Amino acid sequence: MKKKYKILFIQPIEAFSGSLKSSEEYIKDLKKKFIFIFFTPNGFSSRTLNKYGKVFTSLGICKYDNTENSHYRGLRWILLIREVIYFVFTIFALLRIKMYSKEIDLIHLNEITGLPTAIFAKLLFKKPLIVHVRSLNYKRNNKFSKFYLKAINKLEEKKLEIYKDV
Repeated sequence: MKKKYKILFIQPIEAFSGSLKSSEEYIKDLKKKFIFIFFTPNGFSSRTLNKYGKVFTSLGICKYDNTENSHYRGLRWILLIREVIYFVFTIFALLRIKMYSKEIDLIHLNEITGLPTAIFAKLLFKKPLIVHVRSLNYKRNNKFSKFYLKAINKLEEKKLEIYKDV
């Protein structure tokens, strides 16, 4: 009998969204081959993903949303205070996940805005990270786009054997 790989699936968006809908479509098929552990904020996404695996929730998930649709400008920089507060809740939730499941095989981030959370998860679990980039970085602010690209490239690792069976 083949081992069922465990995937920590980070869904940083709580509301009904295109990212959740498209993910749900492939999770339906993959749940036969993999064990999913989901990490998402309380809300619609936690209720939806509950059908496919164990769900861990948090008041919020730490994000950095400097995308074309929601970039920081003017007073919007104050939103980073919220993300610092969410980071505390994010850490505690990821530690709960670590206590629940000592071993996971892969971390999947379902939106690049959740990269701060995914980086912490990668450091905690020491496993490969796949980042699903759905939003384009804000182009006028090249410093942040370069930082994100550099962070993702540092996290890049060799492909896992997991994909042989998919």
